Amino acid sequence: MKEIVNQLYETKVKVHDLTPQALHYARSRANPYELVGRSIFVNRSAVKMANLDALCQFLDRARERCANGEFRFVDLCSGPGGFTEYILWRTKQMGLQAKGWGMTLKGEQDFALEKMDPAIDVPNRFQPFYGADQTGDVYRTANIKAFVDLVEAGSQTEGVDLVTCDGGFNVTGDEWNQEDHSRQILLCQVLIGLSVLREHGDFLFKVFDLYTPFMVELVYILYRMFEKIAIVKPFTSRPANSERYIVCRSLRAKPNAQVLQHLFGVNDKFNELKGDDAAKPIISSHATQQPGFLPREEKIKNGLTEVVHIVDPEIVMKEKGLIGPIKSQNMRLTMWQKEALEELYKYANDKARPEYDQEGIRRRCLQEWKLPIPQASRRPPPDTPYGRDRNNDGRYQSSAHNNRFSPYSRNGGNDRGRNGDGDRNRDRDRRQDDPYRHGHRDHGQAQAHRRY
Repeated sequence: MKEIVNQLYETKVKVHDLTPQALHYARSRANPYELVGRSIFVNRSAVKMANLDALCQFLDRARERCANGEFRFVDLCSGPGGFTEYILWRTKQMGLQAKGWGMTLKGEQDFALEKMDPAIDVPNRFQPFYGADQTGDVYRTANIKAFVDLVEAGSQTEGVDLVTCDGGFNVTGDEWNQEDHSRQILLCQVLIGLSVLREHGDFLFKVFDLYTPFMVELVYILYRMFEKIAIVKPFTSRPANSERYIVCRSLRAKPNAQVLQHLFGVNDKFNELKGDDAAKPIISSHATQQPGFLPREEKIKNGLTEVVHIVDPEIVMKEKGLIGPIKSQNMRLTMWQKEALEELYKYANDKARPEYDQEGIRRRCLQEWKLPIPQASRRPPPDTPYGRDRNNDGRYQSSAHNNRFSPYSRNGGNDRGRNGDGDRNRDRDRRQDDPYRHGHRDHGQAQAHRRY
């Protein structure tokens, strides 16, 4: 496995060395699903949710459970609200009554509810909330508890049927360790999800690898609390990045107070170790690093203490029904990601390379997911410095701003390209004896869709 991961890294280095023009040209052509886009929605994450719903049947299950009642959902860390827009649109099409609550950071990536289709009646069916301090910061205990109280009051203490989470932030300069930097936001999303879900409810959240003990232990908690879990890499998630989703089906029972108290304690420890940075406001932006951001190598060099475990790792490693599938899936997706990056590199160096029928694939996907099919997607000229991604109003933006969905942009994002020779060399020389990781890097990446 170590050899495969090293090959993946070397392929990333090759992609980094491409010119911006070659990179944009290749990126727009190497992915068969690149044009799937946004359909009729304000944000392409809505189509991603449609893809996940088609795979996992969240709303069909909800219709069965809520035949004589109201479907309730929570959407966390997901501005500008693509997941919410899809759920409200789909439930409207199904004739299903729905009510949702959401919390995300105020600012650049806030919910864009005013841009959504008026026909889905967003104001009466969805309530955004920003916590006790009105920032939307899910790291703060007071905000978590205020949000849970709001949802419990609105659902008459019954809880919600579905929780979706799509949080992420800029990790420029330390992309290889995105999983480490995402630990607290993932913990808080799980904490809120377990607090507001009803019995037999479903949970969905985005992750960026399963390398570390912390993440495996977090998945272990979910493994014990839900009837089934799966790791899903949807078609709408670019094959060359590390993004994937953990899907948890049917909560066995509401967690007891001790479980929630323990998770709150872990989050409190995260905030305590931040020191003065804990009081600084979190930034709602995919182009700006968060307060106190520091590459992992620097943290280790400075001897900084971190939260690296949630539960006893020896207990987790004995759970063969969990650990075995994680390892095997990780190996598969590591290989797939490497192959996708190699394909990207080939397209960058061979403009005569045959293209995929991206428009035909787009139409078939939207048909399969029962989404409206708008006019053919535009593509920027191959020599333009502009990427394919769009902002909320659909206009193309320069690479300095379009990196939210770009796995290779030099300005940040999921598995993005290295920021100059210094960062690249530092990553190449990264420590193999990191005391906070398992003894080998063979957790890799998760397979597209595997049940435990």
